Amino acid sequence: MELFLALLLIAVLIGYWVQKGRKRKPKGKLLYSDMNGCGRAWVDPEWGIKGKPDEVWENDGRLHIVEIKSGAPKKNTAYRGHIMQLAAYMRLAKVRFGKPVEGGEIRYSNGKTFRYHWDDQMKRELLAVLQQMRHVEETGETFVSATANQCRRCLYNPVCEKKRYA
Repeated sequence: MELFLALLLIAVLIGYWVQKGRKRKPKGKLLYSDMNGCGRAWVDPEWGIKGKPDEVWENDGRLHIVEIKSGAPKKNTAYRGHIMQLAAYMRLAKVRFGKPVEGGEIRYSNGKTFRYHWDDQMKRELLAVLQQMRHVEETGETFVSATANQCRRCLYNPVCEKKRYA
């Protein structure tokens, strides 16, 4: 019985910790929320991207984008793909609202939050990723950086045309 109560207490504390991290709000006014998942995708024809962020906040005329992830990062940093997704949302928010974007944050369910600025470096990185994606789309040439073990255990190994390790 004591073990059950201890486990129950731990579960309640973890749940509180996760919800506390999710409910923390940036300063300012909430301009947009897609937390119910019903919003339509935003489009930027100039950069050729579309998507919809979870939240967009405005503070002193500058936008702040929030992306909430149900998983947790394996290391003490956000996943590279999540960072680029946030960068795309920052660009889309700038186009949609016509206001400067200060930055954004990625919140993971384990309570970790990572903040990023929408600066020239972030723009260059996003443009480079978009260029690489277009190259793959046009040529069919993909970039595989998996180790032998990752390749063998990959979910797509049975159908992968690029697998390097049998």
